[in-house]
Amino acid sequence: MKNTLKKSILSAIALVSLSAASTAYTGSTDNEITANNIAKVNLIGKLAYAEEKHISDFFNPSVKTKYSVLYDAIVNVIQDATRSFEPTTRTVGNEITKMIYDIADYALQQFNIPLSIMKKYNGKPSSEAGAFSVEIKRDFNAEKVFGELIAKLKVLKSKAMKACETELVEKIDTVIAMLEKKRKEWNAKSDFVLFAGLKVRMDAK
Repeated sequence: MKNTLKKSILSAIALVSLSAASTAYTGSTDNEITANNIAKVNLIGKLAYAEEKHISDFFNPSVKTKYSVLYDAIVNVIQDATRSFEPTTRTVGNEITKMIYDIADYALQQFNIPLSIMKKYNGKPSSEAGAFSVEIKRDFNAEKVFGELIAKLKVLKSKAMKACETELVEKIDTVIAMLEKKRKEWNAKSDFVLFAGLKVRMDAK
């Protein structure tokens, strides 16, 4: 009887120790993981919002800001977001966390495309606007990018709903609504206006 009781106590101690070790290994409680997931979705929204604003200004003929100033603003947004999502800052999470990082990677990859083209034509005359325009249309489709982000976030939302992550679902809905609005705004821009804005920007040294 004593041996049985002793074994039961030792088993209980081992179970508690294993649970503590597991928590120490992951370094995160469920609440911390949820808070991190919400914060990261918010960062994705901020990235998309800031990039759309700067890129929209870049192609807006009414905006007279210098090429280099807008280019630097886009670089800063990308660099800040990259630091926020680089591997060393990625905390241990769950399946939802991994999905969020995958969405962030997609957003950063896509928004780096127009940045690389802007870098290529920085300092070139507006006579190069035609070539610039061709490259942008070929390599970066803003409507498609926003559409893909929305689709990915909807899949994430479904996963969050099944996990009963109410706050996360609300944050995802907020970001989706913003992206829907930005996608509609881009659809309303004509190629002529975008090209005119590009010429103005390349002349604004």
